[in-house]
Amino acid sequence: MSPIGMTLVLLTTLGFFSWSAKRRVRQLKVGVPDPDFDLSRPGELFDRVKTLTIYAFFQKKMPNYSIAGFAHVGIFMAFQVLLLNSIMLWGRGFDPTFDFWGLLSTDHIVGQGYSLIKELAAGAAVLGACAFWYIRLVKKGVDHGDPKYSQRGARMTLGNEPNVILGIIFTMMVADFLYVGASVAIQHAAEGTPVHWTWYEPIGSVLALIFSGMDVGQAPLTVLQHVGFWWHSAFVLIFLNILPFSKHFHIITVIPNVFAYQRRHNALPKVEDLEGKVEREESLGINQISDLTYKGILDLYTCTECGRCSDNCPAFITNKKLSPKHLTLALRNHLYDTEEAMFGKGDTVTDPKDDAAPAPSDDVVEMHGNPPPPEGAYFESSQVVDLVPNILHPDVIWACTSCRACEEQCPVMITYVDKIIGMRREEVMMKNEFPAQLQTAFNGIETNGNPWNISAMDRADWADGLDVPLMSDTPDAEVLYWVGCA
Repeated sequence: MSPIGMTLVLLTTLGFFSWSAKRRVRQLKVGVPDPDFDLSRPGELFDRVKTLTIYAFFQKKMPNYSIAGFAHVGIFMAFQVLLLNSIMLWGRGFDPTFDFWGLLSTDHIVGQGYSLIKELAAGAAVLGACAFWYIRLVKKGVDHGDPKYSQRGARMTLGNEPNVILGIIFTMMVADFLYVGASVAIQHAAEGTPVHWTWYEPIGSVLALIFSGMDVGQAPLTVLQHVGFWWHSAFVLIFLNILPFSKHFHIITVIPNVFAYQRRHNALPKVEDLEGKVEREESLGINQISDLTYKGILDLYTCTECGRCSDNCPAFITNKKLSPKHLTLALRNHLYDTEEAMFGKGDTVTDPKDDAAPAPSDDVVEMHGNPPPPEGAYFESSQVVDLVPNILHPDVIWACTSCRACEEQCPVMITYVDKIIGMRREEVMMKNEFPAQLQTAFNGIETNGNPWNISAMDRADWADGLDVPLMSDTPDAEVLYWVGCA
């Protein structure tokens, strides 16, 4: 094709992507390691690879919302399959006959098998893009497969960006079909043989038949071939450079994010070295963005803005200030906005503690999501500040019931509850800030060991007349049922 042109395309796009990726990795490293992430534990690596395979590669949670779910599966599978095709096209920029040394040639059974899978995957991506356009443009973001279709409006982020991305995906697939169809037609014209349909190029060979039937000349076919080639091979790289600046960054970060997912089995993260942290006057929870773990920051990069979390959150459904989706967006926006405050315009890191925390604005941040965030719940700041109350209203973190419904629904394994509990710990243990209603519970725990402040003498009164055996009556019992902290 054009070695010089391909060299310029590769150097320009990959160079810019390297710069963008460096910025995102630098921001990721402001976080702290998760002490529970330990690959040396027996079976840990196997369990993580298993989770990665089930939830990332096979997209287990996606079909929970049927139309959007299957559309996403089709597009995701296409990207996995066509990555090899894109590499082959880049190679053909230097050598038009490059086909991985004959392995992916359509004269080889392996190449024929790959060609069939590639065309079917590209066709699935085209259908998936059309399905998403239908949901976004016709149904205004409401999927007929949504569990709450009849009660709720759009859950996913609407706007121009997703539609442009879908357009890039759609045209990349069509461009590949055009390239194959024109190439097949040119080859048969050069050989003087008739074009026929082939099982391993079911769509490309149909286009070749159409071109042949229309008696398209050699010059127009060559133009179509070059347009298809350069459109696909270049737009893959352009798309790559869009990712770090859009919600589609999850295409890159979902693999490490799912791999790093902590399976806590409904337990909350522990405060490591509590006494030492108190002596050193360190944070006991999550106060600023730099207190998030690496996984916590990866969560912010990986959010797809699909809204499944908020769609299933009992707090959001009952009109509380908490929206798990907008909480993640607020933290992500804050992380991006504070890049210069953290690192300056060069590479020097400033001390986040040097930045004073301004009072939060009463204005709601313009979130790119539908439905909009709860009024007065989320704010913005370009300085590194305490997350509560400067970025998140206190009512946001106290509205969470810690049921983890958001995490059950999230297809990319984002954790929400650990962040919220971490911010609560900071508010209670470091700042002595909490809702007045909790004072009674705290007094009860301190005085009588239970949040209802029931004395030890009265704690068994609930069992009077119920013929419930007590441990004091049967000290040799093998099983003890715990009926609650009251």
